Amino acid sequence: MITLFRRIRQKLIDSGSVTKYLLYATGEILLVVVGILIALQVNNWNEERANDKKAHDLAKALIVEFQTNQEQLEQLFEIHRDTDRASKKLLKMRNESHSEVKDDSLLDLLWPTYMMWTFDPVNGALRSGISSGDINLLESDSLKAKLFQWEDLVSDLDEEETRMINYEIVGREIKNEYVPTLHILHLRSGIPASMYKPEFEALLNSRAFETYLTDKIFEIGSMRIEMRVLQEEASSIIELLKKELKREY
Repeated sequence: MITLFRRIRQKLIDSGSVTKYLLYATGEILLVVVGILIALQVNNWNEERANDKKAHDLAKALIVEFQTNQEQLEQLFEIHRDTDRASKKLLKMRNESHSEVKDDSLLDLLWPTYMMWTFDPVNGALRSGISSGDINLLESDSLKAKLFQWEDLVSDLDEEETRMINYEIVGREIKNEYVPTLHILHLRSGIPASMYKPEFEALLNSRAFETYLTDKIFEIGSMRIEMRVLQEEASSIIELLKKELKREY
């Protein structure tokens, strides 16, 4: 085709028809410009489709992540609820005579107070989306703002969990002074028993134990507030992500 155009152009030049040559040249330039514009438009369409697919895949991955985080938060709620109830019952037992309290009951209540589970969110897709910039391909500005803020909210809970761990480190020393941890593990898992007998009544009457339980109850309450904020935020993010999936790709 190019060879044919060249032959026609050469004939027009040879014939001395400048007007015809100029018309031909103009037409040839227009064809080149139209071809370039079409190629650019096709390239833009392909790039837009690729970006839409990235946004779609990211939204799907984020939904899975935040649903997983919600499930983990719900499990932690149950664990902290059991610890809170056990701590309050132990405080109540201080007003009861030891003869009315069975050792097995005390052990069942002490066991949950040892729990120190923390929130370990799954943020792989979120961090990848932020570092790659793909998060900016999402349409909703409010969704993007919430995603950027998520890890700050997680940090708030992490601060509360750190305080809880510090309380438990102190609390274990108090509990182990009167009721050896090995004694509890022996009854729970059958490992060799401790050579020291538990002193349940002394533990219940310990002022340090009372302070430990009080601090633990207070900190659990603070943690549950932060966890509820995360749960509500995760639900909001999931709903916005589902709307993203309804976009035309």
